[in-house]
Amino acid sequence: MFTNAHDCKTDEEKIQGEKLSFKINVLKKGGDQLYCRQNTPLPSQLFTQNHFYTMATTTHLRKESLSRRDALPAPERNKKSTLIYEQLITLDCLIRAATICSYVNFRSEVDTTPILDWVLGSGKTLVVPVTRVATKTLELAAITNPGAELTPGYCGIPEPTPEIAERNRIAPHVLEVVIIPGSVFDQRGGRLGYGGGYYDRLLAAIPEAARIGLAFSMQVIEKLQLHPHDQLLDYVVTEDEIIAGGRGHTENR
Repeated sequence: MFTNAHDCKTDEEKIQGEKLSFKINVLKKGGDQLYCRQNTPLPSQLFTQNHFYTMATTTHLRKESLSRRDALPAPERNKKSTLIYEQLITLDCLIRAATICSYVNFRSEVDTTPILDWVLGSGKTLVVPVTRVATKTLELAAITNPGAELTPGYCGIPEPTPEIAERNRIAPHVLEVVIIPGSVFDQRGGRLGYGGGYYDRLLAAIPEAARIGLAFSMQVIEKLQLHPHDQLLDYVVTEDEIIAGGRGHTENR
């Protein structure tokens, strides 16, 4: 069974999984392919056909994308992460920012270790998120020494120690750039997270901050069917390109 952002299943994922199971139960044979009653292509076809998908297939699309990401050999993932880092640090919004929030990579996510080092080495304030499951929110804390100040938190995700999280708490409105992970992205800066909505809530509260998603190119499709709560990004950075998102920003990089 698929798990969330950092491989922990959320209530949202459970509900979506139940919807997907219902959909599968109503599939019927049609020629050489299986179709839902609405003749919606199966999720496995979406990566090659770039069709819109229904809510019921979102879970499968997310699972398929992350399975592909998990299957990347470590040397290849490290090489691609380095290329992503090299593209990321050319962005003007990152260079100019004084306070930057970045996720800390977990499992097969794009490695953010060199990014954290670059932020600190540039004399900027580095902020990382702390997951609060009870409120389904991300709290923020500044760190200066990732090796000493991070510890396994929710689902094993590296997070500031409780002492650091309390002492160095940062208000969301001071963030100038937020660097985030995701499961699937599209060519207009659309993003599917991991099912909990944590980053969508954070981004909705700070619309003035630049949003940058990091992904391997295999995670990007042409167009996602987004919902009102899904937040568009300013940029999606892959090993192959920097995709300008659809928020209407005119900043040059």
